[in-house]
Amino acid sequence: KGRAGVGKTTLVQKLCLDWAAGDAEWCKHYDGVIRLAFREPYLRQLIPNASLTDIVWDVCLGQPESCSREDVKQFLLHHSMLLILDGYDERFGLEQRALDELLRGTKAILRCKVLVTSRPTAANPLVKSLRSGNPFDLELQIMGFTDES
Repeated sequence: KGRAGVGKTTLVQKLCLDWAAGDAEWCKHYDGVIRLAFREPYLRQLIPNASLTDIVWDVCLGQPESCSREDVKQFLLHHSMLLILDGYDERFGLEQRALDELLRGTKAILRCKVLVTSRPTAANPLVKSLRSGNPFDLELQIMGFTDES
């Protein structure tokens, strides 16, 4: 979590770039990285009625003819994934229940880790909501970047 403009999305974009390039040691732990940006209106419309498989197939892959939803589901089930939910605080109009279901659905993907970025005011209710059934391993606050970092 971190205040507005501190670099949460920049950090997420850097993580995605590092994974794609294989530039960091942590990249070896994941077969795929999925970034879902809540500031995108299409995502907010899709989440209440879609599973994670549907979202990846539709939003991330653009409904390709070369693979089916079932192919995506099997990939998610059998590979180590990092799911990044970027801008959780920008989920305007999206019910907490729909998001809880999406996050709980990741439990079926045994090797899936979830990274959520948010402003603190929105992150605190999320942590409280999920702490009982799906606790976070770690909670960090981004303070910003310097010219050197």
